[in-house]
Amino acid sequence: MYKEDSTNRDYVDSEIVRNFTLEQRATWDEVFVCRAEIEEIVHRNPLDVRSEHWITQIAAYLLAKVCGYNEPFSVRFDTLKTDSRIDENILAFALENHIDYVWMDLLRLIKKHRYNIFCLNVLLRDMSDPNETPDGVAELARSLLGVQPGDNAVELCCGTGRVISSIKEACPSAKATGYDSDLGAIAVAKAHNEVSGKSITFEKKDVFTLAFETENAPKFNRIFANYPFGKSLREIGAGKEYRDSLTRKISSISKATSSDWLFNMLMTEMLADNGRAVGIMTNGSTWNMMDAPIRKYFVENGLIECVIALPSKLFGNTSIATSMIVFSHGNNGVRLVDASAQCKAGRRTNELTAADVDAIIGLVTSDGEKSIFVETRSLRENDYVLNISRYVSEVGAIKDGAPFETVIKRITRGAPLNAKELDAISSSVPTDMQYLMLSNIQNGLIDDRLPYLSRIDEKNEKYCLTNRCLIMSKNGYPYKIAVADVKEGQKILANGNLYLIELDEKRANPYYLAAFFGSELGTAALKSITVGATIPNIGVDQLKRLIIPLPSIEKQKELASRYQEVKDEILMLQLKIERARDRMAHLFEEEE
Repeated sequence: MYKEDSTNRDYVDSEIVRNFTLEQRATWDEVFVCRAEIEEIVHRNPLDVRSEHWITQIAAYLLAKVCGYNEPFSVRFDTLKTDSRIDENILAFALENHIDYVWMDLLRLIKKHRYNIFCLNVLLRDMSDPNETPDGVAELARSLLGVQPGDNAVELCCGTGRVISSIKEACPSAKATGYDSDLGAIAVAKAHNEVSGKSITFEKKDVFTLAFETENAPKFNRIFANYPFGKSLREIGAGKEYRDSLTRKISSISKATSSDWLFNMLMTEMLADNGRAVGIMTNGSTWNMMDAPIRKYFVENGLIECVIALPSKLFGNTSIATSMIVFSHGNNGVRLVDASAQCKAGRRTNELTAADVDAIIGLVTSDGEKSIFVETRSLRENDYVLNISRYVSEVGAIKDGAPFETVIKRITRGAPLNAKELDAISSSVPTDMQYLMLSNIQNGLIDDRLPYLSRIDEKNEKYCLTNRCLIMSKNGYPYKIAVADVKEGQKILANGNLYLIELDEKRANPYYLAAFFGSELGTAALKSITVGATIPNIGVDQLKRLIIPLPSIEKQKELASRYQEVKDEILMLQLKIERARDRMAHLFEEEE
């Protein structure tokens, strides 16, 4: 009898099983017994098996194939190598995982189980696989794509093909294709496709190479991609070559452009004039300054239709905040949606239910507190930020919110020195006194080569940094935030364009607040109190009244610790770059 346990629930919805007949339950019992037996044999393999779940499905597929032979019990693995019915990717993956070494043990299972039991094992999808697109996310993407009969649909980075398979199932007359560079994923996709009879074309291919197919370059009117998050170009195949080819055509593409936007560019290049594409990207790429130039290209060319901020923890392999982005042609603005709270919360992961999907689709089609249409002009004025928090004040909705002034012990501007006064106290030799300007703060880090001063007058002592004080730019945009690290005996005089904020550290951790103000939510909060069009500036009274998130000091310290780890990582990378540049500058001398 079928027993509901955590393992089985990863493969089949227990609510469906409860409605099975006794015969159907008996079949499911046998399916899971067979699966366990295949896994046990695979585990006995003395050689390295890299993809145990996938190879279990492939082993079941091969056993199903053997059932069609006249004498299945004596079929050796070498015979399968010459079987034209078996796709080369499936066979290659089986050999890569050394299935030939345990083949004779697997073959004995044919005497115990029927053909349909092996087929059902091929069709089993591991719903807990963190590398797969969750069903709720896939359903939302399908609803947004709106695939119709006769459409030409493709899934890039398709994995085992779950999403494109569900698209084909919902619209059988649509043409469907899936591309992925992973051999195991494509092998499983092809096996599942054959057994289910869906007639989808799967191809093992680095998706970026599609851009170089000059003859018969593929065009699709429905595209979906759940591409890898935060990958460097060397990790994504021909991504570097693709970026280099784009830089010759589009000036906004640079080495700083994130891989998210390279995947997005590929989708739009493959998109037919009447088409729509849906991708899943990291939230940071929707608002960071690094990607502002490429966002400008997409917005000014009318390529972005909608951006939906998704709930956190939807994906089992990452807690990175994500957004779903919809591409089409001829847009004069972008619909921005906040669906970050629209989910069924779980202990480890969150889930989009059918009701959540319907609610999000409702937000996409109407204006409200969680959904606004932002015209191109407004996007242009806001660095092409594609996060709704930039355009809708979220101050009142901040969790554990409190006025900033409740944690401020002292706030002051830096020294009001003019250029002549600064020149008079500047020093060309190192001293224990230095000067901090706005330009010395980049990406939350203070330059370690600040200009030296010969003296600091007593009247200006109050404008010196105190250790661990929060530093914030008063004028200009983007806002600059940092935490002071003042050594013993060192004095650093701050420029008048900076706020120096001493905090009550029993209530507020300076690195936690630096992380908040450096986030998109923090940036939106600061922008909500910024005045002045020509020279944007923040008033001290407005800053004090600003609502900030203030959880327990323990939670603050946890985030502060992660912030400092990333900061240290950046410092190490900068040091490596500096050393590399030094070696480059002395290469010629080394040859002498």
